[in-house]
Amino acid sequence: MLVTSVKPMEEIRQGALFALPQHLTLEPWISRGRKRVPDLNAKGIRVGFWNSVKIVIPSTIISIMLGALNGYALSFWRVRGANLLYGVLMLGAFVPYQVRCITG
Repeated sequence: MLVTSVKPMEEIRQGALFALPQHLTLEPWISRGRKRVPDLNAKGIRVGFWNSVKIVIPSTIISIMLGALNGYALSFWRVRGANLLYGVLMLGAFVPYQVRCITG
């Protein structure tokens, strides 16, 4: 966040957010000190929020449906050591990592 704050807007718009700045500038810090209201368009973050909702809801529903179908199909599959595998899965799901981790 700090590195991005000293980049000129042209570099930020290029999309390489994790790259180091080619030209350092303090203009965002200086201009922010002068302005009380940020330069946002009238829509603000509304468009990005609804885009996120449009992606999250279908992907969640699809993941749940496929997971339920897969779980149902695998519930009929009996393999040797299934009880041990079930125990390992329950250990991983319900016992916190800090409790399972043995440190020296």
